[in-house]
Amino acid sequence: MGWKKVLGVALVVAGLSLPAAAYYVEPQDVTPSSDYQESPLYQIYNELYGTSYTSSAELAAATQENWEVFDTADLGDYDSITLEAVWRNAYMQENVGIYTTSSDGTVTYSSELLQVDGIDPSTAYASADPADLRGLGITATIDPDGTFGFYDDPALSDGSTPPWGTLHSEASLNYFDAEGTTDSPYPPYSGTLSDYPNMLWETHFLILDTPYDDTYLVCIEDLPYGHVSSQADYNDFLFTVTINRTVVPEPASMALLGLGIVGLVVRRIRKRA
Repeated sequence: MGWKKVLGVALVVAGLSLPAAAYYVEPQDVTPSSDYQESPLYQIYNELYGTSYTSSAELAAATQENWEVFDTADLGDYDSITLEAVWRNAYMQENVGIYTTSSDGTVTYSSELLQVDGIDPSTAYASADPADLRGLGITATIDPDGTFGFYDDPALSDGSTPPWGTLHSEASLNYFDAEGTTDSPYPPYSGTLSDYPNMLWETHFLILDTPYDDTYLVCIEDLPYGHVSSQADYNDFLFTVTINRTVVPEPASMALLGLGIVGLVVRRIRKRA
């Protein structure tokens, strides 16, 4: 069994699987048009990894990890963890970091680790093409202790924060119940970006497995499910999480290396003689 499967089992056993109260909407596909150029999640994944998924729902069913946080105790031996921004479709600015939760429920946030600008509202959607962020150096390296999750503080292009505030990889922390609303997971919503939606444990971070060992793709939906402009497409901001490990040479490789060193020493001695 690969270490990824071991990690997944360990997290589930530890009770860190998706909570029963979490509300999850499978990723919806957005068809680009003359005024809307965002790529569906499955197309982005195919571009990143050379796969051939035909819908985002199919992709999620095949690759979604059923956990919301990382526990470093279950990662085995590793040196560090690298985060890399790989794609951006968002209208809003995305500001991503990690958080930890203490036994009394207090959430502690790190400073922002990945930050990507949104689309200027004065710019037509038609010119807001999807952005491949690979190779731009939008990366961060972390070495956290214990259990940690990811957060996103989406903001408008002017820097103002939308009313729902911080989004978390733990769905249970994504909770806002506006006074007078119902308890439906995503009730009918109409209005503007400044209106308060009803958020009840919505899953805004979709964590996908990838063809690469020790690497996961984190996909963010930055609008509440009930928002008038939301498609629940999970393609607003994507970044990879890579567990960096020290490669230990096999005994045979070590032996060959030793013989090579010995050969160099003998050769030098002969030259001096």
